[in-house]
Amino acid sequence: MIGIETLKQDLITVAGILNKVDAALVDKKITLVEWMGLAAETPRVFKIAKSYSVAKEEFQDLTEVEIKELVDAFTVKFDLTNDVAEQKVEQILSVVASIAGAFVIE
Repeated sequence: MIGIETLKQDLITVAGILNKVDAALVDKKITLVEWMGLAAETPRVFKIAKSYSVAKEEFQDLTEVEIKELVDAFTVKFDLTNDVAEQKVEQILSVVASIAGAFVIE
């Protein structure tokens, strides 16, 4: 087993960025300060891209328990202002995780 730390951190980062975008769009526009805040996330996006090969290895070695842990880590961090949209995204993630879990060989 390789572990899931890179995947988990990447998912938490993505959830945080999505939360920032959601908060910026509450008033249906993005101010200069909000743009600057989103731009400040660029290094985190590059870090995800740079860790792709490690994340890919972790993904290929996932167990069902690790998949559940990843989904839980994302859903704890992910918090949209629109609860219905948040539930839909979390449901989609759960379905994708279930499909991925079907291919896990333990």
